Amino acid sequence: MRPESSEPSLNDNAGDALIARPDDALIAHYQSPPKARRWPLWLCILLLGSIVGWQQWQLQGLEDTGGNQRDRLTSRVTEIERAFDNSAQDNAKAQVETSSRIDSLSQQWETAVLPALAKIRQANAALVDEAADRHAQVQQQLAVFDQRLSERGADMADLSATLDTLKASAAEARQSGENRQTLLTALQGSVSAIESLGRDGRAVLKTRLDSQADALTHLEEVNVQTDQQLSRIAEQLEALAGKVEQYADRLDSLASEHGESGEGVVALKRELTRELTALRARLASQQQLLDRFDKTLDTQSNAVAGVDSTAVNRLIEARVSPLAKAQTSLESQVGDLRRQQTALSAGLEAQGQSDGSSDQLRSLDASRRQLSGRVASLLGQMSELQQRVTRLER
Repeated sequence: MRPESSEPSLNDNAGDALIARPDDALIAHYQSPPKARRWPLWLCILLLGSIVGWQQWQLQGLEDTGGNQRDRLTSRVTEIERAFDNSAQDNAKAQVETSSRIDSLSQQWETAVLPALAKIRQANAALVDEAADRHAQVQQQLAVFDQRLSERGADMADLSATLDTLKASAAEARQSGENRQTLLTALQGSVSAIESLGRDGRAVLKTRLDSQADALTHLEEVNVQTDQQLSRIAEQLEALAGKVEQYADRLDSLASEHGESGEGVVALKRELTRELTALRARLASQQQLLDRFDKTLDTQSNAVAGVDSTAVNRLIEARVSPLAKAQTSLESQVGDLRRQQTALSAGLEAQGQSDGSSDQLRSLDASRRQLSGRVASLLGQMSELQQRVTRLER
C-alpha cells in the first residue's frame, strides 16, 4: 500500500502514473509456498484407533459371555444326566410297586368284586322283573286314563258348546245394553227438549197471563167508569122522569083550564111519554150491555185463574205421556236384562263348578260383571229420568 500523503504523487491516478504498481500485475507473485495442513490426518488416525478399540472391547465382551454360557450349559447337561439316572432308578422302583399293586388288585377282584358282581346281576334280574310288572300296571293305568280323557273330551265338547251359547247370550246382552244406552240417550235428549219446551211454554204463558191481567185491569177500570156513567144516566133519567111527570101534571091542569087547546097538550104529552119510553129502552139496553160486559169479565177472570191448573196440566200431560210410556218400556227391558243376567250368572256358576280354571269362564265372568255395571248405570239413568219427569209434572 502506498502511504497516505497530502502531497501530490506521480502515482495518484492509474491512467497518469509513470511507474506501474505491484497490485496492477496480471499474475500474483508469492513470496513463499503455503504450509501443509496435517490436522485432518491426525483426526482420521484418532477415529480409526477408537473404532478398533471399540471392536476389541466388543469381542472381549462376546468371549466372556460365550464362556459363561458354555459353563452354564455344561452344568445344565450334568444336572440333566444326574436327573435321568435318578428317574431310571425311580422307574424301576415304580415298576416293582405297580406289579405288586396289580397282584393285590387281582386278588381283591377275585375275592370281593366278582361275588359283588354276581349279587348285582341277581339284583338286576329282580329289578327287571319288577320293572316289567310296573310297566304292565302303568299300561293298564294309561288305558284307564285314555278312556277318561275320551270321556273328558266329550264333556269338554259339551262345555265348549255351552260356552259358545253363553258367549252368544253375552253378546246379545251387550248389544241390548248398547241399544238401551242409545235409547236412554235419546230419552235424555227428549227430556231436555221437553224441559226447554216447558220453559218456553211457561215464558209464553206468563207473557199471555201478564197481557190478560193488564187487559182485565183495563176492563175493570172501564167497568167502573161505565158503572159511574150508568149511575149518572140513571140519576138524570130519574130527574127527567120527575120533570116529565111534573110537565104531565101541569099539562093536565092546563088541559082542564083550557079546553080548546087540549088536543095540543095531549099531543105534547104523548111526545114526552114516547121520549121517556125511548130513554127507558136505552137505559135497559145499556144495562144489558153492562150485564154482558160483567159476564165477559167473569169468564176472562175465570180463564186467567184456571189457566195454570187446566191448560198447563194438559200440556204437561201431553208432553209427559210419551215419557211415561218410554219409561214403562225401559223398565220392562231392564227386567228382561236382569233375567238374562241372572240366567247368565247361574250358567257361569254351574260351569265354574265343573271347571273353575277355564280362561273362557273368566272372560264370561268379566262380561257378566261388565253387564252388571251397565244394568246399574241403566237403573241410575232411569231414576234420574223419573226425577226429571216428577220435576216437569210439578
